Amino acid sequence: MGPALQALEDNYLYLNANYDQLKARYPDSQKAGFATQFVTARSNYWTAISKILHDDDPRVQALVTEMNAAQTALEADVTALAGIATIMNDITTAVQIGTKIAALAV
Repeated sequence: MGPALQALEDNYLYLNANYDQLKARYPDSQKAGFATQFVTARSNYWTAISKILHDDDPRVQALVTEMNAAQTALEADVTALAGIATIMNDITTAVQIGTKIAALAV
C-alpha cells in the first residue's frame, strides 16, 4: 500500500473506530454533518482502492503530507479532549484533503 492510500485508510479507520465517541460530542444540530464527513472519508478510501494513485506525482505527495499533518492534529485534539469546534475543523480539513487525494486517482 502506497502512502496516499495509507493516509486515506488511516483517516477513515480512525473516524470509524472513534465514530460513537466523536458523534456523541457533536451538538444534535450538527450530528448529520459529522455523519456526512464520515461517509465522505469512507468514499475517499474506497475510491482510491478501486483506482490507481500515483504516489510519485508531486501533487499527491504534497497532499499526503498535508493529510498526515491534518490526521496528526485530529488525533492529538481528540486525545487532548479539545473543544468540539476544533475537532470539527480538524475532521473537515482531513476529509477535504482526502477528497483531493481521491480525485487524483485514475
